[in-house]
Amino acid sequence: MKISVIMPVYNGEKFIVTNVTKVRELLESYQGVNLITDFEIVVVDDGSKDNTLRLIKESFSQDKRIVIVQNIINQGKGFALKNGFFSSSGDIVVLIDSDLDIPPEQIKNLITEYKKGYDIVISSKFEKGSELKYPILRRIISFIYYITIKILFGLPIRDTQTGLKLFKREVLELCLSRMVVKRFAFDLELLLIAHRYNFTIKTVPVKINYHSSGFVSPSVLLMSFIDTISIFYRAKILQFYDRPITIPKSYPYKFFILSEQKLIGINTNDKDVNEISDDEFVIIKNYKINKNLDLGVLASIIESYKIGVINGSISYSENDIMSYISSNIIFSHLLMPLYNIAVRVVNTRLIPMPISDFLCVDGKTFKYLLSEKVNLSDIKDITLKLKKKYNFFVFSSDWSTISNEKLELVEDYFLRLSLLIRTGNISGLVFRGVLFFSLWFTLALSIATNNIWLALPYISFYLLYLIFKLILSGLKGLVLLPFFLIFSLIIGLIGTLSPIFYLLYKGDN
Repeated sequence: MKISVIMPVYNGEKFIVTNVTKVRELLESYQGVNLITDFEIVVVDDGSKDNTLRLIKESFSQDKRIVIVQNIINQGKGFALKNGFFSSSGDIVVLIDSDLDIPPEQIKNLITEYKKGYDIVISSKFEKGSELKYPILRRIISFIYYITIKILFGLPIRDTQTGLKLFKREVLELCLSRMVVKRFAFDLELLLIAHRYNFTIKTVPVKINYHSSGFVSPSVLLMSFIDTISIFYRAKILQFYDRPITIPKSYPYKFFILSEQKLIGINTNDKDVNEISDDEFVIIKNYKINKNLDLGVLASIIESYKIGVINGSISYSENDIMSYISSNIIFSHLLMPLYNIAVRVVNTRLIPMPISDFLCVDGKTFKYLLSEKVNLSDIKDITLKLKKKYNFFVFSSDWSTISNEKLELVEDYFLRLSLLIRTGNISGLVFRGVLFFSLWFTLALSIATNNIWLALPYISFYLLYLIFKLILSGLKGLVLLPFFLIFSLIIGLIGTLSPIFYLLYKGDN
């Protein structure tokens, strides 16, 4: 039995080498007594800004048992764990925080319980026998979160957040294809999905020796709350996690990467572009292939939903203030309906959008693109052509890629609005339009009648937005506010009138 231990780290130069060495020595001792037959440690650097990555490479690059994974920008613990899993090969997978506040010697307890026949073994602060050197503030937050989870989800698990868990590999292969959350409530979503699919879960006591003060920033608390409510919406309103999914064995689909005019086989032989079969798949445009990720999760989604086009999400590095403003306006949940939660759910109303450097199409679709003489190096040209043929895309966060392109605030924003209108996907646009038009109307009416109370909804809404951004981004939120005001006025006018614009466009075509 091979075990993979995944250790995500962010700015951990002070401890990462010592802690990885400690875990390696521990696993060597387990191997010596035949508790495991083989092991690997997957260290995932989540966009650290210090010397973490350099130290890891200097210390462990010669050890084949240490797998080093890098996220170019920080994307959160959940994404790091997911990325680490897709770079692993163990029969069982252990997730552990790299600061080792939870002593790794407890991995043995998880393996022992796993061998009794459980699919998942997790440590829990609420189990009898737990020893907690844990700040009182953390205890209060943990208890409040437990009560919240119990009320919202009714999970038979008292502690979803403790950072030491063991999974059978097949559990993660299935569950991660359903995952949306990348950051704060990753553990909750993962265990909720596992529970929905009737995997057996065992909880064991834990020893925690917490090293920091226990302070939790308001932004982390806020985003954790938002992630939790989003999971509740998907679980209880959309029933997203209840939809059937199949994990095909032995990867029944053949995958290729498009390279110039050649199809490079990932799990098959290379081909010329004209030799593609309808039931084969081509991955187009700037993507570093991870075979475990693409062939496992891609195949499971294709098999489950019988689809031919898969689009992925994208991350932009916010290197300067204009990049920060553009990213926060174009990808705002409030200002752009594309990024509300419905976008991540498979249905026939999703819009093909040029917003990702990752695109996978079946052979039939690829032949169509060739017949249309599409520029296969231009993702916008590809997706606009596909709009003629398809009314849907699958937009999944499992393939988050990093773009080096610079966002053009006005051009990109209006491109997305125009595609919404032209495809008739305007329900979210109308809702936002009416909301913002009403707010600006109350402000205008307040000025016209010299009645400050009429402007109260307007003032309250934008004040709450400003507080929200200040919590998340600090003083940069102040810079963002005037741009948000301008674009909210634009969305108010265009959104309210979008049904008329759509009817005019439909009449002309």
